[in-house]
Amino acid sequence: MNNKQVLESCTVLDIHDFKKGLNRAKNGYENSAGTWDGLLYFINRIEGEVWLSIEDSKQHILMSEKDIRFGTRYFLTCECGRLVNKLYLPLDGKKYICRHCVQRPYELTTINRHSKHGELLYRTNRMIKLSKVRGRVKRMFHNGSFTKGFTRYLHMCDKAGFKNEVTEANKLLSAVSG
Repeated sequence: MNNKQVLESCTVLDIHDFKKGLNRAKNGYENSAGTWDGLLYFINRIEGEVWLSIEDSKQHILMSEKDIRFGTRYFLTCECGRLVNKLYLPLDGKKYICRHCVQRPYELTTINRHSKHGELLYRTNRMIKLSKVRGRVKRMFHNGSFTKGFTRYLHMCDKAGFKNEVTEANKLLSAVSG
């Protein structure tokens, strides 16, 4: 499989990586700076709009504010006009663009899960992704039950076919609560 053809080979710019700078912008500060993935970034408020600049990139990315039910939320704005949570920088690219503009498939969609080799690749890929998700879950329990994050992780394990993980977690829950 050629890694240049899948979305996971791109550098990812996620709106959640800039929460601290966005909070400063929401609180009325004109400028904010920080580091992301080893690069310096700047968030500037210019004429009421919030812009993101990355140190090595000449690109300025508009961070659009959208009203939601309980306040406002920021999105990254692609050059095509889409409001997205993530922008991607392809290996051969010079600008961050959305998933639709990159036009690259996810790695999992390129695997034939019905062959023995494909099944092994799929399960390995799922294990790697699930271990990353599990690493982000800070707490398993709160007030005698699973946290929302851990429940989400267990649902992903169940969906991927790792029934043993779900069974063991449920045994642990019954031991703790009963």
